[in-house]
Amino acid sequence: MIENSASVDRQPISGNTSRPDFSNVPDSAVKELHRQGELCLLGTMQLALAADQRATTLSGILGAGAVALAAATAGLNIKRAS
Repeated sequence: MIENSASVDRQPISGNTSRPDFSNVPDSAVKELHRQGELCLLGTMQLALAADQRATTLSGILGAGAVALAAATAGLNIKRAS
């Protein structure tokens, strides 16, 4: 049976809910975390650049196709007029 949410007694979380203390973390661990953070940022930037390049390439292809269709249509209209 599902209880009514108004009747559920909400208790505060027990224990230490303050921010963790990182003052005792060794320097090597901090350097490693910094290195991995930079690798993650580098991967994100590479992914964004690849998506931009893919979009640019696709817009170029579609633009060239549109120009080809316009040229073909203009060519057909010139043949019909003569």
